[in-house]
Amino acid sequence: MHVPIELAVLVAVFVVGAIAAAFADRVGAPALLLFLGLGILLGEDGPGGIQFDNYTLVRDVGTVALALILFEGGALAESRALKKVREPALLLATLGVFVTAGVVAAASYLALDISTSDALLIGAVVSSTDAAAVFAATRGLHLKERISSLLELESGLNDPVAALLVIFLVEQRTSEEGLVDAIVLFAQQAVLGAAIGVAAGVAAVVLLRRLPLPSAGLAPVLATGVALSGYTLSAALGGSGLLAAYLAGLIVGSAHVPHGPVIRGFLQGTAWVAQIGLFVLLGLLVTPSRLFESGISPILIAAALVLLARPLATAVCLLPLRWRPREVAFVAAAGLRGGVPIVFATFPVAAGLTGSVRLFDIVFFVVVASVALQGSMLRPLARRLDVISEPPPYRETSLDADALRAAGAELIELRATTLGIDGPTLVRDLPLPSGSVIAAIRRSGQVVLPRGTTPVEPDDALYLLRERHGEPPPPIEVDQPSSSTSS
Repeated sequence: MHVPIELAVLVAVFVVGAIAAAFADRVGAPALLLFLGLGILLGEDGPGGIQFDNYTLVRDVGTVALALILFEGGALAESRALKKVREPALLLATLGVFVTAGVVAAASYLALDISTSDALLIGAVVSSTDAAAVFAATRGLHLKERISSLLELESGLNDPVAALLVIFLVEQRTSEEGLVDAIVLFAQQAVLGAAIGVAAGVAAVVLLRRLPLPSAGLAPVLATGVALSGYTLSAALGGSGLLAAYLAGLIVGSAHVPHGPVIRGFLQGTAWVAQIGLFVLLGLLVTPSRLFESGISPILIAAALVLLARPLATAVCLLPLRWRPREVAFVAAAGLRGGVPIVFATFPVAAGLTGSVRLFDIVFFVVVASVALQGSMLRPLARRLDVISEPPPYRETSLDADALRAAGAELIELRATTLGIDGPTLVRDLPLPSGSVIAAIRRSGQVVLPRGTTPVEPDDALYLLRERHGEPPPPIEVDQPSSSTSS
């Protein structure tokens, strides 16, 4: 049987990417640098020698990958904590993006021999942060809740805003429309993206709650499919697909839907596949020998981004809201750039703008320098600024059937009538099977936490956690609902 070389390379990329992510997590480095490095090694200047310059393909694949990553980010967000930081996050995702873009554009215009429109494009492209890069660098730090929540919500919201800004500037260069038309396009993208994203999220929640799925594995497929439908519809109608995907994720994540742990696990895996594939593709586009053609100018732009633009944007947005200076300083330092700006840098190239390949190379250099500099200093800076909180004495977790089985236990559900209960009976008086305890009681769609004095009704469903010794114990017979009503 012949195996295509492309398939072998693809499999190797994902295996090596997963191993690289584990290594990066141990040393606290952003995994995207390793993924980009893998793509560069496979590219024309590396041992792989692959000739690849399809910016249009990377733009299209990249935006879909970003939609999956944003949907996962929204779905896994802690909605309770995010509500507390809505105002500063919205400020950073809007005003902060414009301040960052303006400062970087000014630095680019001064450092490079380029036009004002090219300088504005560079500023817009690098104006958003990257959630994957931020949390790879801060994982395990136990940051104070409002700081971690702010970084999470900001990185989800500022990607669509930066995308709108980039599209706005590209449209002005490629069409004969005036400034007013471009502003209308900006508003259209935002309004349609928000409306369709909310609709897609609500539709996903309704379907997950009401559709009788034959398998829990179909729940994440359904949720992801509806979210991508929202992304596709929004993009087709002229809205922001990225904003739609993120808002759909927030709605699904904040709702109580069946098979929640299965959905979260699937989305995490999907987001990792999207990240690895996206960053390797971006690395393939880069020709390292071209990166230094602009001399030290990209270094100056990166310094302006890290040392001036980001601190100024966070100060303008957070200090009026009475955030402490040390918190503002850490949020400024934690504004890592990542794959998102590099994807945005393909937009002008795919649109055929003159000199856009050079702009792509400059943005790539700026992003890598930003991640390398900021990512390496975050952990010691967090301790120095005292923005780390004590880890809680417990952590929320989800145990699937395989994890329980590996621990020598299993969780089963049975009706109270199976135990011979025909009237109210206290938990402490139940004739439970040997080696089992009641973990929860489900009554009329609500979960009741059991105590010894909790009465159990015949219609209750009991969740028993019981031991497994060697061979599985004989199953406890569960009453099946009858198709007819007995008299």
